Amino acid sequence: MRSWLSDEEKRRAVDGTAFLQEEKNKIWEGPYIVHSYEVGTHTSAPLTIVCNYLQDAAWHHAQILQLGYEALLRENKNWVLARLAIEMERYPLWGEQITVRTWPKGTERLLALRDFEMIDDSGKKIGAASSAWVIVDTHR
Repeated sequence: MRSWLSDEEKRRAVDGTAFLQEEKNKIWEGPYIVHSYEVGTHTSAPLTIVCNYLQDAAWHHAQILQLGYEALLRENKNWVLARLAIEMERYPLWGEQITVRTWPKGTERLLALRDFEMIDDSGKKIGAASSAWVIVDTHR
């Protein structure tokens, strides 16, 4: 399976302002509530759930940037997560609402880079992550 980013895709992934009118679209943020079925024995969300929140946030932002699933599907392409590094101060607790913020960071060869922050309801950063994504051709 061959992977690549075209020059246009790189430009759009790195600089959402190239085709968006509003500066606020550079950063996406959304609330996530930790549900009972997402917690482990210590009532905190495990790493797998945190990863789900990050991937969901990236998906939402890609949609806004016109680089989401539907846009890529029309070109027989899709995003694949190549690398994810997460640092947590603490894990969110059952019933807690956190905010996930994400933004494109740039490119590294064939990879589109994206960063994240996780903020608790008091405004304190409880975690951060960096990711690298590649667009693959789904028909090869």
